[in-house]
Amino acid sequence: MCGGIEVSVSLGWVYPPGRTNRVYPIVGATCFFWGALMDIIKDYFSCDKCKNKDFIRIHNFSVQFRRVNFSDDLLYDEVTGELFQCTHCKKTFSRHQIKTELKEMIDEKLKSGAVP
Repeated sequence: MCGGIEVSVSLGWVYPPGRTNRVYPIVGATCFFWGALMDIIKDYFSCDKCKNKDFIRIHNFSVQFRRVNFSDDLLYDEVTGELFQCTHCKKTFSRHQIKTELKEMIDEKLKSGAVP
């Protein structure tokens, strides 16, 4: 039950029974589904140096030049880099490092059976 209405859930959207033509996004941290309270477990990516969980996004911009063998012209690409810096110890992480760590956290929770 969610707000007194029994619902079924699939991929973050609510499909009220008998009304499959209307779809509502799930909003809020807790909701009653089928009469039981669903617990939310929230884990954060944290800095492996100081355990801080707050980061700022750092962008850097560059231009990459290269020559082609059949012409004297230069070709160039604009490159945007993105790093995330810990607000406490200033250590930086790439988006790939963060996604890898989050994936490991998910796998660990699923293996331990700690997911509600």
